[in-house]
Amino acid sequence: MRLLISSGNQIYEYNDKKLNKLNKGCFWKKSGEEYIYKDTYYGKEDITFKGNIIDFSEDYFIIKTRFFQMYKGENLMRTFKFDVNSIQVLKENIYSKQGDMRFAPGNVLIGSSEFVAIYDESLNPLYEVTALELGINEIIGAHIIEEGEKGAGHLRIISKDNLTILEINPITKVPYYTINFKTMGLIEGINDYAFNVKNRAQVLNVEDKIVVVLNDVGTILVYDEYYKFVEKIELLKTPIDYVTTCFDGAEKIEEDTYRQYIDMYGSRMEHENMRRMDKINKTGTSVLNMDDLVELTDGVIIYGSRDCVHCEGAIDMVSDAHKEFDFKSYYMDLSDEEMYRKEKDIKSYPTTVILKDGEERHRFVGKLNYEDFLEKLEEE
Repeated sequence: MRLLISSGNQIYEYNDKKLNKLNKGCFWKKSGEEYIYKDTYYGKEDITFKGNIIDFSEDYFIIKTRFFQMYKGENLMRTFKFDVNSIQVLKENIYSKQGDMRFAPGNVLIGSSEFVAIYDESLNPLYEVTALELGINEIIGAHIIEEGEKGAGHLRIISKDNLTILEINPITKVPYYTINFKTMGLIEGINDYAFNVKNRAQVLNVEDKIVVVLNDVGTILVYDEYYKFVEKIELLKTPIDYVTTCFDGAEKIEEDTYRQYIDMYGSRMEHENMRRMDKINKTGTSVLNMDDLVELTDGVIIYGSRDCVHCEGAIDMVSDAHKEFDFKSYYMDLSDEEMYRKEKDIKSYPTTVILKDGEERHRFVGKLNYEDFLEKLEEE
C-alpha cells in the first residue's frame, strides 16, 4: 500500500512501512489521474483564492473567508449561511442507474455540521439527512463512496462525536458500519475530552483497504474492507494535512506536464497557525522562534503546541498579569522542536517559565493557576 502524505509543509511517500520525505509543499486531493497540490518551490499558480480552501471536488471549491462560499472555477456560485466542511461532485452510481435523479452525475453533495445535502447544478435542494436523524451531534465530513470501491453507493459520514465513522444507506438512512476511537481501541493516552476537541479526520479506500486518517493526532489506521484492524501508522510527529493514494514513481512529483497546481496561501494548518500567532501578539505576549531564545534573559515564557487545550487560557492570564506587574512575556510553539523539548525537559503544555538574569526561577506545568502565578511574579 502506497500513500502520499502532506504534513507540516512537507510531502512524504509511505511505502512498505517506510516514510520517505519527498520535498516541500502540500497537496490536497486526487482529481482523476492527476494530483492537485501546492509546491512551494516549483509550483505555478493556476487559480488563487483570498481565503482558506476547506475542500474541493473537480472544479468546485469551498472557500472560507468571513463566510463559507462555493466557487465553480473562479466564479462564485453561492454564499452559505452555515458552516460547510466537505463537497463532492457526484459521478454515476447505483442510485442514478436505478433512476433516482437526486443522485444524478453532476449533482453536488455538501456536508455541514448539522446535515448532509445534495443540490442540482442550479443549486436546488434535492436530498437531506440530518445529524439528528443519525443520532450524532456534529458532522465534520461526508461523501458517497464511488463505483469500483468497497461500499460503492454508501454515504460515508465522519462525526466529531469521538470521531465516529458511519457508512449508511442514503435511501433508508440505516448504518451498514459504525466505528469510533473507542471501538477502534487503539488510541492510548488520549481521554474522551481531548479526542472530542479534534476537528479533522479522513476516510479513504486504498486498494482493498480502508484508511482512517486522524489528522490532528497525526495517526493513520488501516482496516480491511470490513473494518477489521490491519495496522497503525505513527511515523509523523506533526498533524496531517491530507492523505491520498500515491501515483507510480515518486520522481513524477517533479513533472509539470500532467500536474495541476493551486496556491492555497499555505496549508490549512499553516493558515490557522498564522492567525493564532497574530492573535497572541495582540495580547501583549510576543511570539518567539528558536533564534530569539539566545538573547532572552528575563521575562515569562509560555511553551505550547498547536494542539494545546489550555495554552490560550495561560496566554490570557499572563496578559491580565501585565496590568499588575511590569514584565515581558513570550510564547513559543514547540510542536516541531523535539530536541529543544528534551533539552528543557518540557513534557506537558502549557509549560510557563519565569526567567530572571538568564536563569529559570519558577515553572508551572499544565493549566496555569492565576493566583500562584501572580505570587511568584511578585517574588521576583
